[in-house]
Amino acid sequence: MSKVFLTERIHDEGIKILESTAKVVKGWELGEEIFWKEAARCDAILIRSAKISGELIKNAPNLKVVGKHGIGVDNIDVKAATERGIVVVNAPESNINAVAEHALTLIMTLAKNIVLLDHKVRLGDFDLRTKFTNMELKGKIAGIIGLGKIGLILVKQLQSLGMKIIGYDPYVQTSAMEKIGVDLVDDLDKIFMSSDIVSIHVPLNESTKG
Repeated sequence: MSKVFLTERIHDEGIKILESTAKVVKGWELGEEIFWKEAARCDAILIRSAKISGELIKNAPNLKVVGKHGIGVDNIDVKAATERGIVVVNAPESNINAVAEHALTLIMTLAKNIVLLDHKVRLGDFDLRTKFTNMELKGKIAGIIGLGKIGLILVKQLQSLGMKIIGYDPYVQTSAMEKIGVDLVDDLDKIFMSSDIVSIHVPLNESTKG
């Protein structure tokens, strides 16, 4: 029977599904000294935020697949896995709505000074309301960098608030963006110069580091 190593907890139902076809090794129940040694003996590794290095991949003779319980695979050495013929898989739509909603929450929090005002109200300082002018989002410009699944969900959310959207993504077509009301620009500087709010939704890799 194949062995699947879980670096972190996942939902109990997910564990049951895996246990129906494989021996599941729960990494969080192991000591630090044997954690990665046991992982290297398995046929598959499922991670959340743990890092899968090229060194681990090199020293895992039975490893056939690395799964990401989420979207981004920046914590997996994909190049090393590919060189060894190890498949890397993820769940590309697992939390796209949650991430977009979280981004919207952060935008609203900043625009309305929620954290600061909440703190002051808890201290009984109600005079602060005369010292701050919050940003009204209607009519403002939002710059979205990365117009993939998450970016496009956020576009719809911000448009519903009356915001104008400009976007940057070298992998999408201008005509497709025009149909949904996004003004696509070809220069990142235009995003930062023209936007009242900027939200970034791109994978972390060598081409996006800077």
